[in-house]
Amino acid sequence: MGGRAVDRLGRALRGGRRRAGRLFGRGGTGARLESERRFREVFLASPVGMALADENGLFVEVNPAWCALLGRPPEALLGHSATEFIHDEDLRQRSPTGELPGRTIDEDGVLRVERRWVRPDGEIRWGWLSVASVHGPAGEKWTLAHAQDLTERKRVESELQQSQNTLTAVARVAHCVQSGEDPRPVLAAEVRWLSQASSVTILESTGVGTLTVTHSLGHELAGVQIRTMTGAILRIWLGGPPEFITEAGDDDWGFGDLPVPASTASSWWQPLSDSESIIGVLVVTWDHVVDGPDGRSVTSVRALADEAASVLTAARVRMELETLADTDALTGLSNRRGWQASLRDLASTARQSGRPLTLALIDLDHFKSYNDAYGHHHGDVLLRNFAARAQGMLRKADVIARWGGEEFAIGLPGCGAADAGPLLDRLRQVVPDGQTCSIGYATLLPTESPTECLVRADSMLYRAKREGRNRVVGAADSTAPSAD
Repeated sequence: MGGRAVDRLGRALRGGRRRAGRLFGRGGTGARLESERRFREVFLASPVGMALADENGLFVEVNPAWCALLGRPPEALLGHSATEFIHDEDLRQRSPTGELPGRTIDEDGVLRVERRWVRPDGEIRWGWLSVASVHGPAGEKWTLAHAQDLTERKRVESELQQSQNTLTAVARVAHCVQSGEDPRPVLAAEVRWLSQASSVTILESTGVGTLTVTHSLGHELAGVQIRTMTGAILRIWLGGPPEFITEAGDDDWGFGDLPVPASTASSWWQPLSDSESIIGVLVVTWDHVVDGPDGRSVTSVRALADEAASVLTAARVRMELETLADTDALTGLSNRRGWQASLRDLASTARQSGRPLTLALIDLDHFKSYNDAYGHHHGDVLLRNFAARAQGMLRKADVIARWGGEEFAIGLPGCGAADAGPLLDRLRQVVPDGQTCSIGYATLLPTESPTECLVRADSMLYRAKREGRNRVVGAADSTAPSAD
C-alpha cells in the first residue's frame, strides 16, 4: 500500500473515530486508539471480504478475505478500480443510467447486488455485494463494500437445477413410449438443451456393418448411411467405452462417411445399448471447447443416453408390432386394418388434388375347390404367389391389400376408369397355376365416401362372377373424373 494511500486511509479512520467518539461520548485519545485498534482487528480478521474505495472508485484498503475472493494480493488491488475484476457480462448488464439488474437498496441506503469476479486463472467467483457510502478524510464520498462468497452455494444450486433438468428430459423422452410419439426428435432436442451443444446426431444399426442417421439436429444429416467406420465410432461399435474428444484433428473424429461441421471443437460419443448389444451411437458436438467427460454438459448426456437406448428399443418394437398389426402374415401385404388406413390417405389426397381414384376388389375364382383338391398348403402358396405378382405389376403409388380369404383390394391413385380397366385386365392374367380371378372396380365420385365407392366396386365384382367369372367389370359412370 503506497504512502499517500496510507495517509488518506489514516485520515479517514481518524474522521471515523471522531464521529464514533461524539456518538458514544468517548473522545479521549486512549479511547480513539483503542477504537482504531479494534477496527483494524475486525477489518483484517473478518471472514467477509471488505474493501474501501475512494471517490474515484479506487481501492485504498482491502482485507485478506477480499483478496482471497478475488484471488489477488493487496498490491494487485490497491489503486485499481473494482470494474477491472468484474465479469464482462455483469458489466454489460448495466443500464444506460449505470443501474444494475437485480440490485436492491435498503432504507439505510445500502446497495446490495449479486456480482461475479474473475480470478487471474480465469476461475469465476460469485459474491453477494453490499455497498455503503462513507465519508473520506476530507468529506469525499467514499464507499465501503462487504462481499460474501456465494460460489459454493451457486455450484450446489446449479447442480440441483441440472439434475432437475435431466430428470425432466428423461421423463419427456420416456413419455414418447406411452404416447406413441417418435422419441428421436424429442431425444435430440433434450440432449441439445441439456448440454448446450451445437449438434446432436442419432445413428442406429440398419444392417450388417451399416449405421444410418435416424435424426440429426444442428446440421442436416438425416438418412445418411455410414458403411465405413473409423476412429471413435469404430471403437464404440466394437464394444468400447464412451469417448470424449476435445480439440481433435480431422483424423481423430472418426465419423467415417459422416460429414463433420467445420466449426466442431469438442465431441462426445455415447454407445446406445439394449440388454444384449449396441443398437446405435449418440454423437454430440460443440463449436467451443467444453470440459472433459466429468463436466456437467457431458454427464447430463450420459444420464439421458441410458434412457435413450431403452426408449429407442421400445419404439422399434412398437413399430414392428404396429407393422404386424397392419400386415397380413401370409402374403406380407396390408391386411384390412392397414387397408382402411391407406384408403383414408388415398381419398384425402384425391380430394385435395382433384385427381381421380379408382378402387377395385379381386376374388380368386373357385378357390375353395382348389383348396379341396390340392390342400390348404397349396392354397396358401397360390395366394402368396398371386400377391407377389400383383404387387410387382402395380405402380409405386398403388396400394394392394388382402381383403380377406381369397379377396384382395386395390387402390389406384391418379387413375380414372378409362385407365383402370386395361391395368386391371393385365392383373387378371397373372394368377398362377392356371387359376383365374374376377375383378370389379369403381372410380370415386365427388359426392361419395370411399366406403360407398368400395360398395359399388363390390357390386361390380359380383356382376363379374354372375357373368361367368375370369373378367373385369367397371361401374358405368359418366360423371367420374378422368385421368389427366
